[in-house]
Amino acid sequence: MKKSILGAMVAIACAAGNANAMTELDDQQLSQVEGQALFNLTSTADASQNLNFFKLGLGAVMELNSNIKSLQLGCGGSNGSGGCDIDIGNLSLSGKAVNGSRVDTSAQLTNPFIEFAIKGKSAATREVEGFRLGAESILGLLSLGAENIDNPSDGLRSFSGYMQVSGTSGSTKTVPTNFGAVAGQEVKGSVKVLGGNHKIMTNLAATAGKGFAMPEMTANFEIGAFTLTGKRQTVVKPPSVVASVGDIILSEDSGSIVVDLRKENNINEPDNVLWVNDVTFFMGKNGGGTCKEALWADVCWSGKYNDTKTAIRNLKIDVEFTQALSMIHNIELDGNGGYLSLQKSAIKWLGANSDDIAQPGWWMSFAKPVQLGTLDVIQATSIEDVLPQVASQVSDWLLANRITVSTGGALGSAFGLPIKQNVGLQDPNDPNLRYIDLSNSPHAKLALGSQILANQNVIPNCYGGMKFC
Repeated sequence: MKKSILGAMVAIACAAGNANAMTELDDQQLSQVEGQALFNLTSTADASQNLNFFKLGLGAVMELNSNIKSLQLGCGGSNGSGGCDIDIGNLSLSGKAVNGSRVDTSAQLTNPFIEFAIKGKSAATREVEGFRLGAESILGLLSLGAENIDNPSDGLRSFSGYMQVSGTSGSTKTVPTNFGAVAGQEVKGSVKVLGGNHKIMTNLAATAGKGFAMPEMTANFEIGAFTLTGKRQTVVKPPSVVASVGDIILSEDSGSIVVDLRKENNINEPDNVLWVNDVTFFMGKNGGGTCKEALWADVCWSGKYNDTKTAIRNLKIDVEFTQALSMIHNIELDGNGGYLSLQKSAIKWLGANSDDIAQPGWWMSFAKPVQLGTLDVIQATSIEDVLPQVASQVSDWLLANRITVSTGGALGSAFGLPIKQNVGLQDPNDPNLRYIDLSNSPHAKLALGSQILANQNVIPNCYGGMKFC
C-alpha cells in the first residue's frame, strides 16, 4: 500500500514537471523580468553620526483598526522619575469616520518597517544605539482620549517627540462686559475750541455706574504653523495667535461715560471753556442731559440729536494661548509618515526632517504637518484684561486726531445751543456710522488658558455601547 501511494506521488510530480517545465533564461531575458520582494533589507552608513542603519521593510499596505486603553513608555528611567516619555490614555487608530462611525474603517499603513541604529563596525564592539517602528505613509484618524471635556484625565498626558502643526483658524465668543467706568479704562482725547487746545479725560466719579455695555461679540483668530518638539511635553503654546474683533458699536443704547475738559499742560486740572462752567463731554448715551453740556456731541454718540453712531474698529489681539495636550483629541493623518523610536543618545534617523532629532528615551514623530481643523472655542472668552489696552488705544487715536469745534458752534453754546460735532472716520457704506480706526495701533495682549474645542469631540471606535474598547 505504501509503495502504491509513493509511486502515485512520483507520477503526479513528473506529470506536473512535464506540463510546466522550467525554462532557462539568458542574461538578456532576465533583464526584462520584473518582480518585487515582500521584504527588503537595506543597510546605510552615516559617518557623521558614526552609525549604521539596518532597515527591514515590508512592501505592502497594512490595514489596522486598533484601540489601546493605556500606552505608557519610558516611565522613570534616565529622563527622570515621576513621569513618562509617552503617556496616552485611550488611544485609537482607525480610518476616517464614515457616517459618524469608525468601527468599519481601517487606517492604511504603507510600507511599514523596523529599523536598527548600530554603533561601531567591529562584531566584538558594536552595539544597538536605538531602534524604531514606523511606516512610510499613514492614512487614517488618530484619536487620544475618550471625551472632549475640561481637564480630562486621559488623552495625551505626556508627549516626547516631533510634530508639525499646520496653520489654522477659529473663533470664540466674548463674555458680555462693561467698558470705561473703572480705573484703568479712562479715555483721553484732544479738542480745539476758539484757537485753544484742551485735553479731555474720563471723569470716573461722574461715570460711576454707567459705562458702555459691550455685548457678546465674535472674535476670529488665526494660528500660524508651528512645531511641537521636546521631551515630556504636557502643553502646547502656538507662537502666533492673532484675534480680530468685529466692530464695537457705541450708540444711544450702549451706555455712557463722562469726559471732562482738562488744561493742555495739566491733565488732572479741570478747565472752564467758553461760557459754560465745568463743561462735560458725554460719550455714549448722555443720560437725559442737554446737548448744551455735550460740546463733543458725537462723542455723546447718542442719536439723541442725530442718528450717528460710532464704532471702535480693527481691534487686534495677540493671544498667548496655552492648550493642554490632553484636550487635543483628533489628529488626521493624510498620508503622513511616522515612527516610534527608542534610543540611548540623540539620533537623526535617516529620512526624518532636518530638525527632527530624536532625544534619548522614547520618541514619537510625524513627518508632515498634521491638521487640527477649525478650532472654534465652545466656552465664551473674557476680555476684561484687554479693556485697559482698548482704552489706551482709543485715547491715542483721539489724541492724534484732534477735534476742531467750529467758531459758530462754539459761540452758539453761549446761547444754549448744542454743538453737533462728528468724531471718527466716515464709514463709506453707512452714512450714520463713524469709526475710530485701530488698525495702526499695537495689538492688545491676552493670555488664554486651555479651552474645549468644538471639533475635538471624540468619535467612539467601539462595537456595542462601551465608551472605549
